[in-house]
Amino acid sequence: MSTIIDLVNTDNGATSMATINTNFDTLNTDKEDVSNKQTDLTASATKYPTVNAVNTGLATKQNSLGYTAENNANKKTSLADNSDTFYPTQKAVKTAVDAKQNTLTFTPEDSANKENTTLDTSTTKYPCNNVVKTAVDGKMANPMSATGDIIYGGASGVATRLAKGTDGQILELDSGLPAWKNKGVTPINAQTGNYTLVLSDTGKLITLTSSSAITLTIPTNASVAFPIGTQIDLSQMGAGKVTFAGAGVTINSKGGNKAIADKFVGVSLIKTDTNTWLLVGDLIA
Repeated sequence: MSTIIDLVNTDNGATSMATINTNFDTLNTDKEDVSNKQTDLTASATKYPTVNAVNTGLATKQNSLGYTAENNANKKTSLADNSDTFYPTQKAVKTAVDAKQNTLTFTPEDSANKENTTLDTSTTKYPCNNVVKTAVDGKMANPMSATGDIIYGGASGVATRLAKGTDGQILELDSGLPAWKNKGVTPINAQTGNYTLVLSDTGKLITLTSSSAITLTIPTNASVAFPIGTQIDLSQMGAGKVTFAGAGVTINSKGGNKAIADKFVGVSLIKTDTNTWLLVGDLIA
C-alpha cells in the first residue's frame, strides 16, 4: 500500500492535485467505513466487524464450550459449599488448604524442622537428601571384595559376603546358610549313638558307629518337614545293631524288616509321602 509521503513525492514534487486525489482514493479503498462494516462474525477477508459483533461471537463460543468467565458476580471468598458455578479467590483456596493441612496434623517441610545431621526416631522432622543417602549407604555397605562374590543375609539381615567357589562346585544350604559344595561329593554325618534325623541330613551319608545297639528315629513331618523325595543314606560302622523307628511315621520295607543286616552294610531312606518313608537295602528284623 502506498504511503502519503509516497503519494506526495510522485513525479519529484510535480504531482498535480488531480493525481493526488486519485492516489488518495486508491489509499482509502480498504479503510473501515459503513460500506465494509460487518455486524456479525463471518469468514470475510474484507469486512471489519463491529465491537458488538466481536463480543457476541466470543460469548456464543464461550457458551458452546459450557464456560463461564470469572467475574465479581460468580466470585467466592470461601470454599464453604460445593458449588459448580462459582470461582474461588486465591485467598479462599489457601485458607481451605491450610485448614485441611491442620486437620491432618501435617507440618510442611521447612528449615525449622529439617534434619541434616543423622536419621533418628523423630516423628516431626524431615531428613534432607544427604542424611537419607548417608543412612542408606551405611545400612547397605558393599561387602564384596572380588569378582564372583555373592551377598546373602547374615545375622539380623546384615549383608554378608560369600566368596566365590571353585569350578564345578554347586551352591547348597549348610545349617541354614549358603555354602559351596563339590559336585558329586556326598557329605558325611558321623554319629556314635541314638540319633534323630534333621533337615540338613538331606542328601548325606549318616555313619552309625557303636558297640551297643542304636536307634535311628525318623521325625514326623510336623517336626521336620523333609520334602517328599528326600533321600538319606545310612551305614552301620560298628558292632551295635542299627534299628529304624518313628512314632507317627510309616516305614515301608521288604518283609517289614527295620534293622541294618550287619557292620559295613549301607541302606537308604526315601520319603514317599507326608509321613511315609521307604527303607531299602540289606535289612533284618
